[in-house]
Amino acid sequence: MKKFIITIVLALVCMSSFAQTYRFRSTDLALGTRNSYGNIVWGKWERCRVLITIDFDNGYIKVYSEKEQNYVIIDAGENYVDRSGGSNIDFTAIDEEGIECDLRLRVQRDGTGQLYAFYSNIAWVYGGLNRL
Repeated sequence: MKKFIITIVLALVCMSSFAQTYRFRSTDLALGTRNSYGNIVWGKWERCRVLITIDFDNGYIKVYSEKEQNYVIIDAGENYVDRSGGSNIDFTAIDEEGIECDLRLRVQRDGTGQLYAFYSNIAWVYGGLNRL
């Protein structure tokens, strides 16, 4: 699992010219809305089976859900560790409708991966990411 975390972090931070396409399977999904204070209030986890592809060569992230989601990466932040000890990297992206959003790839200390999508009033997270 350490190799998985190191691979993801290095791939996200470096974005070198090597062919870097990663495929993941997600097992869970949670939806959230922003409250009047601007905080995300998350709903319950739901089971799902979704393929997620991250292609650094072409700068996009695709989520093959019922409605395919396409994100073009326009900026990548620095890797950081959050208060819970999870390793994170944030992206600014544009979705297929031309709406700007923030994406976050997070790997918890136990190795569990998550992909978050944040919009002005809603958010969702795919959990249980396993690399294929």
